Amino acid sequence: MTSLATPSVLLRARGHKARERVAHTYDGWYPFVQSPAAFETNMAMLRNLTAEAGRNPDTLQMTAIVDGPSVVDLKRHRDAGASRIVVYSHQTRKDGAEGKALEVVKRLAPVVERAQRV
Repeated sequence: MTSLATPSVLLRARGHKARERVAHTYDGWYPFVQSPAAFETNMAMLRNLTAEAGRNPDTLQMTAIVDGPSVVDLKRHRDAGASRIVVYSHQTRKDGAEGKALEVVKRLAPVVERAQRV
């Protein structure tokens, strides 16, 4: 019988209380990101809170949810601690719900191409 790994538990929330919860309890965080600068600031605060809680900040799984990042933005998110990027927006959700998934794929293809150069 094979044992299954315990799934990681990530929190999708924002604000100081969310960062405190991640620092003390969760395996990671996946915020909607307003800008690379905001993500960098939030990550610095989260890293400090995690260290203060006696945990290793390098073990957190960080996912930044962004809308159409440039190569520079992708690098900034990576350098701030994002281990993955999810490209998503309200427009993406709306288009998908309206049956325009192919249009979404075509619109996001350049983002994937940019990410391959990071």
